[in-house]
Amino acid sequence: MYPRSLPDVFLLTAQYPPVDSPLSEFSFRIADALSTVTRVYVVAPGLQWQDIGNVRLRGFVNPVYDHQNVITWAFSACREAERIVATSRYERGAQGPVIAVNWELFPAALSVGRFFSLPIHFIPHSFELQRGGSSSLLSVAIQELERLAVSASQNTLLFGREVTEYYYKTGGSSRTSVELPVDELQPSRKKELAQSIMKALEQGARESSGSH
Repeated sequence: MYPRSLPDVFLLTAQYPPVDSPLSEFSFRIADALSTVTRVYVVAPGLQWQDIGNVRLRGFVNPVYDHQNVITWAFSACREAERIVATSRYERGAQGPVIAVNWELFPAALSVGRFFSLPIHFIPHSFELQRGGSSSLLSVAIQELERLAVSASQNTLLFGREVTEYYYKTGGSSRTSVELPVDELQPSRKKELAQSIMKALEQGARESSGSH
């Protein structure tokens, strides 16, 4: 089980402010809430390296442009994200669970999580089927990466009925999911959000250790 005050959390996401998008805003709300109880390393493309309170922004330049192929972009970004997490571990002594927001950087979370024996958690903003996924090779590849995230993480944190519905359509299990109140994403409720996420992380760690 995690202590009530984690030393660090790694948050890996494909988008974060100043990018203006629903995923960016979602990622910010999670990081901002967690920063009230622990130090958060946010790893995302395009960020300037800076520390803002308990938030450590760690950005990178992805050599692959996202309009070329989102899968190629994601795997290239994962390589950069792995490097940053490893550097933070070796040089800064950072430790704690790895959280992947959405599928794009989950392979990086899985890689560094298993290499450093860190717990891995998944927080989807949405699922490919939910976004109108098709039978195209690209859509199927994204769906398979989402299934990997659902099956390989300690648990999946779900916000909202629709995300929960598509979580099960993606092959998710009630045993490894935690449903959280979507209204806790409001800025005025970040302390409640932090408590809910911490509780979910503890639950995932407890159930994972109990399965061995």
